[in-house]
Amino acid sequence: MQVPAYLTILTNLKQNDYFFGPQGFRTVANAEELEHAQVSYSYDENGTDLTGTNEGDWQKSWVVIAVDLEMGDPYFIDTDQENLPVYTAVPYDGPWLPELVAPSLEGFLKSLVVLTSDRKQNAAQFVPDDSSITDQATLVQLQEKLIEASGGEPFWQTFFANYIDWLEDEEF
Repeated sequence: MQVPAYLTILTNLKQNDYFFGPQGFRTVANAEELEHAQVSYSYDENGTDLTGTNEGDWQKSWVVIAVDLEMGDPYFIDTDQENLPVYTAVPYDGPWLPELVAPSLEGFLKSLVVLTSDRKQNAAQFVPDDSSITDQATLVQLQEKLIEASGGEPFWQTFFANYIDWLEDEEF
């Protein structure tokens, strides 16, 4: 069996955990993790197919490649599209409503590197500390870099709005 190009890209990453404030991402690190990541999305724990062809169904071409470490939301690529766009969606009882994170896997991975490049955070933070970015101008610059790296905008705007809410909730 031929290894998909996206799996080769993911297994060659220098790290698999990326943190920013209370939020974190974990990318799959190998074929076994990739297979396990599909449980509850493409199929259940017994191997029963959970995909469908209707709008709102989990599609056969969607492959989970990462997870949100705070909420458990999946990040997945669409293998039917050449650039492997990355989406996320909130798992709940109802239709799957994908939200574009980046128009390509490459853009998504670049954005994770940009997000964590100058930070030494190795776990999610429960409360802001002196290492948390609180300067509004710095946050705006970082958001612009992320949008440029990922090629997507709305997701990262929401991501930063949630970060600012976290700062305000914790009254840093």
